[in-house]
Amino acid sequence: MFSYNQSSTPSGRQWIALSTQSVGIGQGGTVSMIARVSLVDYRGRAIIDTYIRPTAPVASYRTPQTGIEPHHLENGIPFNQARDFVASAIGGKILVGHSLWQDLHVLGLTHPAIDTRDLGLFLPFRVTLRNLNNIIGLQTLMHQLMRRQITVSVQDSVGYPLCQEP
Repeated sequence: MFSYNQSSTPSGRQWIALSTQSVGIGQGGTVSMIARVSLVDYRGRAIIDTYIRPTAPVASYRTPQTGIEPHHLENGIPFNQARDFVASAIGGKILVGHSLWQDLHVLGLTHPAIDTRDLGLFLPFRVTLRNLNNIIGLQTLMHQLMRRQITVSVQDSVGYPLCQEP
């Protein structure tokens, strides 16, 4: 018989959602470099939502998808400062997001797998949508499971984490 121990359920203070947006560097702008980071707490309050100053010349701002333009990054915070803040904020927390491996990669961070909830990899969602072998996009998940439409024109770096609350 299965018994449920409610005391082992994480409290809201232990959850944090992450979303990043990247611009393209290198030839053709095919290499992603972080340009914006957003962290949202369990209540939907932005902990940080900031642009990050580029550390290399930007070849593609990916403006149609991100809404990011050169003037956004001119006053961005230094990459190391953003990375250190995010590392401190997510330490010891359960990290929620979509395609988190990409967000963590552009930040140069890792997070324990046991404390990571990636909606793109969550098997029950993939089973429900009969798509076991593919990562399902956040827009599709939101539309199919919650009947909510997100990303009408450009990505919303704060809105994405709000969609991902546990």
